[in-house]
Amino acid sequence: MITESGFKMGSTDPKLDPKGKLAAQALTAVGLTASAVQVFPEEQLVGRLQAGQLDAGFFYSSESTELKIPTVTLAAPSSSRPPTRCPC
Repeated sequence: MITESGFKMGSTDPKLDPKGKLAAQALTAVGLTASAVQVFPEEQLVGRLQAGQLDAGFFYSSESTELKIPTVTLAAPSSSRPPTRCPC
């Protein structure tokens, strides 16, 4: 699904934000590159998803739980951190 033409996925900048770095690691783990996502400032990511400008985004599980954003697990990072999740 995330490789289909027109699918819009967002993340924060992996160079500036730990969540963006985890998203980049998750993409690599499933054979995708960082170019598979559009990068947005932390403050805009949820709003863009809720406004329908994105089909999915990378969020910490605490964020998705609080905001009631449905999630699926893409890949477990190689570290001991919880899996990165993507709403779909």
